[in-house]
Amino acid sequence: SETAPLAQYGVGLSFFQKADWKTATTEFAALLTKFPQHEVAISGLYLRGRSYYQLADYPKAVADLTKYLAGKPTTPDAFTARHTLGKCQAALKQFAPAAATYTALLKEKPDYPQADSLHYDLAFAYLDSKQEKQAADTFVALVTKHPTSPLVAESWFRVGEFQENSEQPAEAIKAFTAGLKSAKKPDLREKLYHKLGWVQYQQEQFAAAATAFQEQAKQFPKGELLMPGRFLAGESLYKQAKFDQALPMYAAVIAAKAPKFHANALYRSGDCAA
Repeated sequence: SETAPLAQYGVGLSFFQKADWKTATTEFAALLTKFPQHEVAISGLYLRGRSYYQLADYPKAVADLTKYLAGKPTTPDAFTARHTLGKCQAALKQFAPAAATYTALLKEKPDYPQADSLHYDLAFAYLDSKQEKQAADTFVALVTKHPTSPLVAESWFRVGEFQENSEQPAEAIKAFTAGLKSAKKPDLREKLYHKLGWVQYQQEQFAAAATAFQEQAKQFPKGELLMPGRFLAGESLYKQAKFDQALPMYAAVIAAKAPKFHANALYRSGDCAA
């Protein structure tokens, strides 16, 4: 009957909406087997592809989404399908095809609702294929075009890393500083402070570096970078001959018996107390 394919599609859709991806693929497979020519079958193919993506079955997701897109659909689902296809390609380490998929989508649909995420995924496709400059440029495009995106802070962090590795410390400092303005995640904020302080330290901007490292330790007293941050805070203060302020930094490292910094902290501590 005419209602049978619609009913079968509805069953698959209900499981898809419940995030029961495995059952959804089974129900959409039944739709495609029983009613391959019905107009609703193409939507079932699309949703099965997205379900396979959620199940991390990327080869099957690529097959379904590629077949769906071959029909040149014009609905908004087509853009989501292409974005998801790119994610699958990237997951399969097909970075050049993924970048091509993302780039084509950005060109065709610049107002794509998830364009910030699309820039982010494109940047990582470049990073994973060792195209650091293209990745940095894409992260810059993200922060420029989508300044309120929750992905902005990490994008600035990545730009800062590129600038640091490219021996452009002034630009790296600007990027890490910009990232701190919007970073909400504690681990990211800690890394931003640490990177900022480290670049400033290397540039012999010891007062600024001490501020960054001390702020890092203050905000993240249990962070993964606490010990190197405290030691470098001590070093930054020591370089300014602020021995009375450096001593507590070294003492905290000594008390924690941090293996990588313990000996140097003991040595510096003796200097400060002399």
